[in-house]
Formats: sequence, C-alpha cells, structure tokens
Amino acid sequence: MLHNKKIACAMALTMFAVMIALGVWQLQRLAWKEDLLAKIDTRLSVAAEPLPEKIENPQDWEYRRAKVTGHFYRQPFLIRPRTHNGRVGYHLMMPMKIKWGGVIYVNRGWVSDKELPDALKISGRFHKMEGVLQIPSKGFYTPDNDPANDYWYWPDLAAMGEKSGQKSDYPMILTLLPQEKGVYPTGYEVTANLRNNHKLYAIFWFGMALVLVVIFVIYQKKQEKV
Repeated sequence: MLHNKKIACAMALTMFAVMIALGVWQLQRLAWKEDLLAKIDTRLSVAAEPLPEKIENPQDWEYRRAKVTGHFYRQPFLIRPRTHNGRVGYHLMMPMKIKWGGVIYVNRGWVSDKELPDALKISGRFHKMEGVLQIPSKGFYTPDNDPANDYWYWPDLAAMGEKSGQKSDYPMILTLLPQEKGVYPTGYEVTANLRNNHKLYAIFWFGMALVLVVIFVIYQKKQEKV
C-alpha cells in the first residue's frame, strides 16, 4: 500500500510540474505575442518611406509602409479564393518594374471575375504606389499551388518568378492600401490580425494543475480511511 502511495504521489507531482511549466510557457508566449502586436501597430502607423533598392533583413521591414514608382507587367497571378463583402474572388498579384530597374510583386487587392478585365487594362506609364510590406507564407491548411495550371493559393515568389520570367528582387510583397469605394482592385487593409489565445491557454493549464491538486487531496483522504 505504501509503495502504491509513493507511485501515485510521484505521478501527481510530475503531472503538476508539467502543467505549471506549460502555463508559464504560455505566459512567456503571451508576452512575446503582445510585444509583436505592438511592434506591428507601431510600424503600420509610421508614414511611408521610399522602398529601398535592397532589403537585407525582411523582418526589419515587415509591416512597414513603403512607396514606390514603377509600371506593372501584364502578367497577373490570381490568389484564390478570397472574399470581399460576401463575394468570392481573388487577390490580384502582379510584378512591378520599379523605376530604378528592380522587380517587386504587388498585391493590388480583391477583384472578382466581373471586374478583372478592367483591372488588367493598365497603361505602361509609371504609377506611384503606397502599400505595406509583407513576407508571404503558406498557411498550414493552405493547398499547394499548381503553377502548371495557373492555380495560386498563396504568393510563392520563387514559383511566380519562374512562371512569369520576372524574378522578384525582394523576399517580400507590397500590399496596396485600400482604394476608394467602388474601385477595383480594392487594395487591402493590413492589420495586426494575429491570433493571441496564450492567456486562455495559460489559464487552462494552471486550472488543470489546480484540479489535479484537488483530486490528489481527495484521493489521499480516501486512502487514509482504507
């Protein structure tokens, strides 16, 4: 009986330590996420700067506003599916030839099949653009792109460069700011929209540790009566 009590005690202590450790880790993640969100908000609030000719550290420029002058290549990439006011469409991604000679891929915003023909009627003149720099990435549930059939679910810059023959000089895309109502493509409102459930996770693990203590105390009292 004494041996069983020692095993139960050791198991309870181990589980308690693990739960507390997980709760502390979630609090650390919470502090990191809050710092990141604050950094993003700060960057988005700063006035746009001219896009540099080279970006060495993309993380230093992510979510910063930038302005650029250039003209679009008529080589659209439709990132699907994207919705806007309940309508299904695409984000229109196009390579832009920058005035100094480099290439950056630009997310011009949402457009549907109906507006797409007009959106592609672009002149060869230079346009002054302002947007937000973002590092493209593939979500966990995002399907793989199918370049052969021109199906794109996320902006893979390397694959797009190979498909279009216009290799990007930047490891980032420029997402244009929202346009006037009724103008398509619409642009896109970039926000610090990152999931931040770490506080709930921390409460869960600390709560489970408390429940474990209560259960262990009840178990011990019952054993004393045996």
